Amino acid sequence: MPKYIVERELPRACELSEEDLDSMCRRLESTIVQADPGIQWLQSFVADDKIYCMYVAIDEELIRRVSDECGFPTTRISRIDTTLQPTSED
Repeated sequence: MPKYIVERELPRACELSEEDLDSMCRRLESTIVQADPGIQWLQSFVADDKIYCMYVAIDEELIRRVSDECGFPTTRISRIDTTLQPTSED
């Protein structure tokens, strides 16, 4: 399945409390479990006024549906074409 990055504009996201973030995570996990086996949330990053979430999903539309059900804004969804990782040479 393809991987996606979801950008969510959320004013003052970096000021959200641990409790707020935990609540958002639980809501998302619950919605995904009920939604479809065709989506998996991998991780998220909070930076300034945005939250970036990485998913594996059958398509972009499923991500949008889950986001809408959670009440989370979706600013942009981008399919990941290539993944780069650091390598070490001995």
